[in-house]
Amino acid sequence: SGRDGMLRDFSIEASALDGATVLYAEYTYEDYSGSALVVFERDGKLYEVNGGHCSCYGPEDQWTPEETTPAAILMRPSVPDPLRALLSGR
Repeated sequence: SGRDGMLRDFSIEASALDGATVLYAEYTYEDYSGSALVVFERDGKLYEVNGGHCSCYGPEDQWTPEETTPAAILMRPSVPDPLRALLSGR
């Protein structure tokens, strides 16, 4: 659940989030496939991590943070409503 579940799903150590504030994390899973999205801030910069899979295994070994901006995320057609609301005022 929460942070511990995210660490487990991505198979990362807690130190991967040192200095980070997770703003949004979602992992959907159905019929052996899933997708994950994590958005966090660190040192005044915004990062996102995307993961997916189509097997019994989760998004392990897919923790690759990429620097982004609110505008870049918000221009996508399928931004989850809670994330859209969070980023709209930035």
